[in-house]
Amino acid sequence: PTSVVVLLHGLLQSGQMMERLARDLSRGLPSTRFVAPTARSISSIFGLGPAWFDTIKHYSRGDLPDGMETSSNELIDFVESEMKLFQLGPSRFLFVGFSAGGSLAAFTALRAPWQIGGLALLGTHGPPQLSGKVQTVPTLQCHGATDGMVKANAALESVERL
Repeated sequence: PTSVVVLLHGLLQSGQMMERLARDLSRGLPSTRFVAPTARSISSIFGLGPAWFDTIKHYSRGDLPDGMETSSNELIDFVESEMKLFQLGPSRFLFVGFSAGGSLAAFTALRAPWQIGGLALLGTHGPPQLSGKVQTVPTLQCHGATDGMVKANAALESVERL
């Protein structure tokens, strides 16, 4: 592959649910590898199921949800192994995150030791507030006005953090 797109699902979803999107995108990007991992199962506000971090504890400034840093470190390790395996630089990677997957994608992209090529966030709160040096990443953020899970003002606030 000449590039890698990592698709990160939302709460109680799975990588398998992102496969159709990956298939549709791959038609126009035949040299791109699409990867859609599934988060480990943890308790959430909706019960037990796949989640990147504890969504019960909403993050406030400087407070990370339980599990977010662990999931972010796993994503960084994954990207580094793909960089070695396919001899690609970090600019050849794109994170696409839906809802909670978008929060993880943004958090990871901003704190990674390298700058990825881009970030696409769909219906997400975005990253928590970060202090210190963070990466600058080209970002596309899309959000529906009638999203019942993530309010539009939360998405607008995340633009400031990006």
